[in-house]
Amino acid sequence: MLAALAAMPGFKTDPKARQADPIVMGHAMAAAGGDLVPIPVAGAIAASTIQARMLGRLGRLYGIEWDRRAYTELTAAIGAGTVARVAAGLGLRQLAKLLPVYGQTAGTAASAAASFAVTYALGKAAVHYLHGRRLGTSDRAGIAEAYQKALREAFRMARERKEAAAHQHETRP
Repeated sequence: MLAALAAMPGFKTDPKARQADPIVMGHAMAAAGGDLVPIPVAGAIAASTIQARMLGRLGRLYGIEWDRRAYTELTAAIGAGTVARVAAGLGLRQLAKLLPVYGQTAGTAASAAASFAVTYALGKAAVHYLHGRRLGTSDRAGIAEAYQKALREAFRMARERKEAAAHQHETRP
């Protein structure tokens, strides 16, 4: 199937995607871990720092420096509205940590899941962007689609992980 796709005009496989996957997943997991701290704002700072580091590593992998143009193009492709909604949602999750008992448990878990998902989706969108930029092409719709697809996939992974952990907890003596 990949051979048939590769024969299509304009289609180029990404030889660096396999190398990028552990970078994206590792940073997404680190962002989730950084958000397990029940202190508001600390998780957001940790996640932002981890995301910046991830983008830097991906840029080096693809031989592309992140400059104002690159950040602007990626943000525009993902969609400024999407970026604003995600930022607002993360902010609300950080504020939920202020609620006694609930905030330190459910609020922290929700923040960690969201940080994982957003970091994973950002990484996948960045990979799509960087691959296109290396080829001298721009596929804004593809970048936005990669982000949305990865966001859904990441929330699904987080939900499955939570369910598996709950099931494991229920079956312990």
